[in-house]
Amino acid sequence: MTLEDLNLHLDMVTDLAAARDRLQSMQSFLKAQNMDGMPRGSGDSRKVEQLAVLISQQREDVERMERMVTRSEPRIRGWIDTIQDNRTRQIFSLRFLAGFAWADVAMIIGGKNTEEAVKAVCYRYLESV
Repeated sequence: MTLEDLNLHLDMVTDLAAARDRLQSMQSFLKAQNMDGMPRGSGDSRKVEQLAVLISQQREDVERMERMVTRSEPRIRGWIDTIQDNRTRQIFSLRFLAGFAWADVAMIIGGKNTEEAVKAVCYRYLESV
């Protein structure tokens, strides 16, 4: 497993999270619109229709991304599961499977770890295998 392989999966995970956030924002915006059936300006219904189409497209994008992550994850998870050291395995899982930023990984791992420290653990491990 290379850093490039891990980063490709991480990119998919983070892209999926962002796509889900966009979908939720679009759905929330649509729900917030006053949909009482009262006539409004001529462009209002067109905007709602356009947003509904965009939501449908976004939902399809999210589903496509979920399939990609689902196909990629077993290989990454299988490799991470072979890491003997529990702390190192957790660092890899948090970063490359859960998609946490390095600073968040350090905070979750605790023990006065810094962003630089958990990165170093990752990069040293990859150099050693």
